[in-house]
Amino acid sequence: MKAPLVRALRAKTPDLRKVASTWLDRFAADRHAALAELVQLILVVADLPSQTTVVKEDLQDREPNEVVTELTASLALETTERGADFTQHWLVSREKGAQRVRENYPNIWRELVLAPPVDALLGNLLQLLRAWTLAFAECLRPSDVTPAANHRSQ
Repeated sequence: MKAPLVRALRAKTPDLRKVASTWLDRFAADRHAALAELVQLILVVADLPSQTTVVKEDLQDREPNEVVTELTASLALETTERGADFTQHWLVSREKGAQRVRENYPNIWRELVLAPPVDALLGNLLQLLRAWTLAFAECLRPSDVTPAANHRSQ
């Protein structure tokens, strides 16, 4: 079953302001479940297999880079064991839902940023999003770049 955020972005004409507001309400009520939805959306847009899911228990008491490393290892193992084909079918798919998610992806981020100040945004949501973005970016970075990145952060 797709995460509520993914389902909302697949809609024919989603009200992205309402989608963002509803997600922020879910974040305020259950931070880990809402973050799992957001990570699931990123995985869908990244064209990872639909059986790859993230639930709130996967995120509790864990750092983003730890979760991303585990996801990467799991996908690598699946690729090795099953010879999975990770072609970019989602990114070029003509299926209406796939197209809508791709079109709505940048807009949902805009709506989250433009949302009226809410406790969730002030309560370190932006720092969490930054940590997740960096964790996903790091998994794509070649290993020979990592020492320079570590040097810069010191």
